[in-house]
Amino acid sequence: MKISPRPTAVSAYLDGKAVLIERQVLQGVDQFERAGQATPELRITVDGVRRSRAGELARFAAFTLAPAAASAAVGVGVAASCGPLVGAAVGTALAAGLSGAGWKYLGLAFAAPRWRSEQRYTVGQGSEPSGGGAGAPRLRNLLESSAQTCPASRQVLYLSGHGDGQRLAGMKLQDLRSMPPVSVTVLDACLGAQLEVLSHLSPWAGLAIASAHLVPGRGMPIEKMLSASTLQQADTASLAGSLAQAAAPRLKSVSVTDTEALAGSLLPALDRLGRELSEGDRSQVRRALAGSRSPGWFSSRVELGSFLQQLGQRDLAPRTLEAAQAALAQTVSCAEKGSALTFDLSSGARREALPEGWNSFVEGLGCRRKPLW
Repeated sequence: MKISPRPTAVSAYLDGKAVLIERQVLQGVDQFERAGQATPELRITVDGVRRSRAGELARFAAFTLAPAAASAAVGVGVAASCGPLVGAAVGTALAAGLSGAGWKYLGLAFAAPRWRSEQRYTVGQGSEPSGGGAGAPRLRNLLESSAQTCPASRQVLYLSGHGDGQRLAGMKLQDLRSMPPVSVTVLDACLGAQLEVLSHLSPWAGLAIASAHLVPGRGMPIEKMLSASTLQQADTASLAGSLAQAAAPRLKSVSVTDTEALAGSLLPALDRLGRELSEGDRSQVRRALAGSRSPGWFSSRVELGSFLQQLGQRDLAPRTLEAAQAALAQTVSCAEKGSALTFDLSSGARREALPEGWNSFVEGLGCRRKPLW
């Protein structure tokens, strides 16, 4: 018996101004269009920020046409004294060197033509003015509109752009503390599977799909993730697991984090664990950190599950460790390729949404990178 995909509403917030990956982000719109055309039960609405076509063309002119004209003038001057062949060679070389980078703006001007600046585009239906100012207010309006338009559909949020532990898709993490709830959130951005990031999205983000590593510039495979077979999953947990598995081949790691369990179970458990560890032998804790996995060489980020395991091997924090491990198991599922959830030791990490006991413990360690021994 054929099982039809369940009605699903995808709200895609794209940062089309993300430096160096603007083209890849905008190409996501083409993938959303193909996914929507292939699955009628899928409603996809695209919003966010991008530069206007006129603005991109102005940049093209500034970085390409103007240098080309200047190079031609130099070539004419050289030709007058050194001959036409030398002048042509000099002019051509200057034009190529000065204007080469500007051609990308011409491509950006005509990328994703159905989604215009300051417009909200629903695949297969058309556009309307974006609601709310750019950034978090626009995201909030997008989610509210989707819930009102498709109250019986599963709500999926897709965020695309840069992620650095401070900002997400061009928005400050602090501005994302409160949003309309969704069933699933996909973070198509680097370093999303961090305590410091996901705590800002808890509990409204539902089941969050993210990577603890850098995400390739081309992003996650949108069409594959939003295929009819994926959307056939009856319950939200199965849907999130299928989305993560579809994304896994392109990523170094991916996991599903239940942000409700993160807020209600894991963070309180880490608060208690941090308080107990702060009273213990810090040299042993540093050794536990040194033995823990990390998503990079000499990194400031440590894989939480590995750290808890190292604490257990050293019989540290016996009163609170078991509860923290149980809370982590409840919070994180479908961890593909390890590095399911990390925490950051660096002084610049955004910890406003983390509990005081855990923050005091991390800051008291005095480590800015994972110890080597």
